[in-house]
Amino acid sequence: GISAMPSVHVAVVALLVLAVRSYGRLVFAAALFLYMMVFVGSVHLGWHYVSDGIVGTAGAMVLWRLTRPANRAAVPVLTGGDPQLQQS
Repeated sequence: GISAMPSVHVAVVALLVLAVRSYGRLVFAAALFLYMMVFVGSVHLGWHYVSDGIVGTAGAMVLWRLTRPANRAAVPVLTGGDPQLQQS
């Protein structure tokens, strides 16, 4: 099989899961389902090892945490100042 450390496919979907957490349970559940399918699919199809997905997820979480100040500053601009759409 092919392996590339880390799995960027998994990392991008992990970022999607982090981004939609505040959009409701249904959207979050759909994103989480997509994450699981991409993670399992990338291993099952032989493109990545499990460790590649774990490292990709961890990297996405680290990047999300490091860019948190920029994310918080952008939310009012992107949502038009709507407090219901702002992250907690």
